[in-house]
Amino acid sequence: MRKSSPYQHIILGHNLTNWIAKTTFIDGLTFLLGETWTGGLERYIQIDIDDIFVGQIGTRLVKDDISELIEVQKRWRSYFVDQFSFTLGFSGAFFGRGTEEEVKGDEELLRQSHHFLWFPHMWKHNHAHEYSYDNLTLLMDLNKQFAHSNNLNVTLNYAVSPQHHGVYPIHEPLYKAWTKVWEVKVTSTEEYPHFQPASRRRGFTYNGISVLPRQTCGLYTHTMYFHALPNGFRKFKENIEGGTVFDDILFNKIKWIKPTEMVDKYMKAQKNFDLYYTDECGDKRHLQGLSYLKKCDNSTNLPNLIILGPQKTGTTALAEFLKVHPDVATNLNVAGSFEEPQFFGQKNYDNGLDWYRALYNESAKIIFEKSANYFDNSKVALQMSYLLPKAKFLVILKDPVDRAYSWYQHMLAHNDSIASKYSLEHILKNKNKPEMKRLVARMINPGKYAQHFHRWLEHFNMDQFIIVDGNELKQIPSAVMNQLIKDLRLRFMDYRRILKFNVKKGYYCVEYQSKKKCLGASKGRKYDKMSEEARKMLQEEFRESNQDLKRLLRHFRLKLPYFLL
Repeated sequence: MRKSSPYQHIILGHNLTNWIAKTTFIDGLTFLLGETWTGGLERYIQIDIDDIFVGQIGTRLVKDDISELIEVQKRWRSYFVDQFSFTLGFSGAFFGRGTEEEVKGDEELLRQSHHFLWFPHMWKHNHAHEYSYDNLTLLMDLNKQFAHSNNLNVTLNYAVSPQHHGVYPIHEPLYKAWTKVWEVKVTSTEEYPHFQPASRRRGFTYNGISVLPRQTCGLYTHTMYFHALPNGFRKFKENIEGGTVFDDILFNKIKWIKPTEMVDKYMKAQKNFDLYYTDECGDKRHLQGLSYLKKCDNSTNLPNLIILGPQKTGTTALAEFLKVHPDVATNLNVAGSFEEPQFFGQKNYDNGLDWYRALYNESAKIIFEKSANYFDNSKVALQMSYLLPKAKFLVILKDPVDRAYSWYQHMLAHNDSIASKYSLEHILKNKNKPEMKRLVARMINPGKYAQHFHRWLEHFNMDQFIIVDGNELKQIPSAVMNQLIKDLRLRFMDYRRILKFNVKKGYYCVEYQSKKKCLGASKGRKYDKMSEEARKMLQEEFRESNQDLKRLLRHFRLKLPYFLL
């Protein structure tokens, strides 16, 4: 509550569908809380009039329309938006193709072109995703010649692809051609990450071009008449009496700035301009604009189950056991990272979605990926929520104290300079020293399970997670696997006949269809027992986190793992 406000409540006796009630509500909030609750009311706007020459014969601009457009622009500059100019998108091949009056309108528009700002579409309103780089540059050159011969003010480093095709889903030749021919730095789309809901559209950067989220007013080249509008006149009336575009104009102070400046403002406000891949094959609108270089068929599956980790909890064993089931498939091996794609949150993400798709060439009811460092990686949950929003996740919960000790031994076996030089007790006592921080972070951070769950639950529901007790996986893996395939709704397969204890190895191995497979020598490594001093230090390190985890699991009425009992 704003301290200077003499009132504590404003009672509104109407819902917010009516624009007057909505205006009163916003004014009331501003009065009580001050403008800080909105982050400020200033908004930056650019109004594009797309396809200025493309309209059907009988619907195009005539001379009087040009005069009115100039007058409206002047009024807006005087009363609403300083320095405002309409921004006109052109496809030069359609110039002069209307009726006699419309041809005169086109000619008048070129005579008055200095009143407006201009940006290019494609020469013949071509769909960019259907063309190669060479063809795109040829079409853009024709449009550029039209602009130069008619002195159009094309100075914004801005372009819009017809129907936004090629912007997202990405058609790389479009970005390259834009850069070469038009030196484009900014474009826009309404398709990222998806067309609906409009409120979640956001921007990104690709190949040096910034893509701003685009909003529409519901009027298109093909909807010039009420009968052509979706839901007709009623919907049009609703939009002007409280629709989203109406709200934006009514509730905000509008300013016009160049697209390149708008990118800077947007990036400061959003703080995140990264591109997050979505499943192009799972969105009907994205399929319509998919690059001709890509395909969506049965060979382009994506995983629907992810083994998240964390590391040193038994994820490799779980993956090997799961592979045995005939209705389960996984990724191809990746050079340099063994069986793990390590796509999300890491350098492989820059390889692109096509690289990731190519790892999955089998069809199955369950297609899984195992990358054990996903669970505690702060970038993964957000990236994955865009691409795999309906996936299931496996998380193994092992006593974090034992997991930390296992990691220390793992680093010792790999001749880590710190682990080889110092005891675990010494490392923990000196954990804040610069040389110790990296090793300590990898020992401790993955085992603070609660904080990672909280981050994942910002993007996914708890019913998407299957929690595996790490001790049960080690001691009674057949029971764990039988329950897991039930949870995944796979046909029954008795793992008691598949997993056999190997006395020499000291853990369970797969024996199935005359084949035997045990994990490699680096798995199930035997080492000295942890000292009591080190155990107590680690227990204290994880005490609060374990309490938080216990509360979290009880909140969702989930079974507690052995170390919380």
